Amino acid sequence: MTNAHQLNRYIVYTCKKCEWQTAVIALWPDLKPKSCQNAKCRCSFIREPDMLRTKAPKKLTTKPTKKVVEVSEEKKTSKRASKRKKK
Repeated sequence: MTNAHQLNRYIVYTCKKCEWQTAVIALWPDLKPKSCQNAKCRCSFIREPDMLRTKAPKKLTTKPTKKVVEVSEEKKTSKRASKRKKK
C-alpha cells in the first residue's frame, strides 16, 4: 500500500547524490535539512544547495477564511433610560 496521497500535504526533500528523502509539512516551508542524514553520503546542503531537490505540493492546504462583514457607520444610540424613577 502506498502513501502517495499523504505526500500531497508535505514538501519532500531529496539528496541528489544518494536519493535520501525526508518530508516536512507544507505549512512549514522554511524548515529545510542542513545536511544529508545518510551516514555514507553526509552531503552538506549549506555548502552545496544544488544537491537538494525540493518537491512541493501544487496547492497548499489552508483553512477557508471567514468573510468580513462590513459595519455601517450609522449613529449609535446608548441604552440610557430616558425616564427617571419617581419617588
